[in-house]
Amino acid sequence: GAAAHAIAVIFSQAAGDEREEAEAEVLYRQGLSILRRCLGPGHADTLHCLNNLALCMADQGKIQQAEQLLRRTVAGMEMVLAPTHPRPIQALSNLACCLAEQGKVEEAETNHRRAFENAKKRLGWQHPETSACAQSLAQFLTSCGRCTEAALLELQADQLGRPCWKRGRT
Repeated sequence: GAAAHAIAVIFSQAAGDEREEAEAEVLYRQGLSILRRCLGPGHADTLHCLNNLALCMADQGKIQQAEQLLRRTVAGMEMVLAPTHPRPIQALSNLACCLAEQGKVEEAETNHRRAFENAKKRLGWQHPETSACAQSLAQFLTSCGRCTEAALLELQADQLGRPCWKRGRT
């Protein structure tokens, strides 16, 4: 199971065309099937594979299917992983991006903000996932025409994300 998942990850990263993306999806599905049987559907590794399958499907334009998988991923990860684990936050941010791509702007913003707030509270400003969530939210805000709000968020993240001895220096 883990081997099939690892192969799918490598394959999807190398995928350059639709055929390769479709092959990566098949490998993710095979890995997911094995992980479900061996570890159970609620295991963290199974949920991580489900997240990656959703991203692979989104890359192929199967956005609605990806959304459903990401909703299951977020719900499962929030149940089984510690609040300080970055994967539920990553999955929530992935869901927000998927929703935005479908034009579900209000729900996308809610989830982007939730992911960012969770990252700040649970991981701290200096964690890479917090920076990624801030960047994702800022990109979303920019795409909605809220460039000033996005710029302020980026400035805040830049200042607070640096170690205290480096703040105020360029």
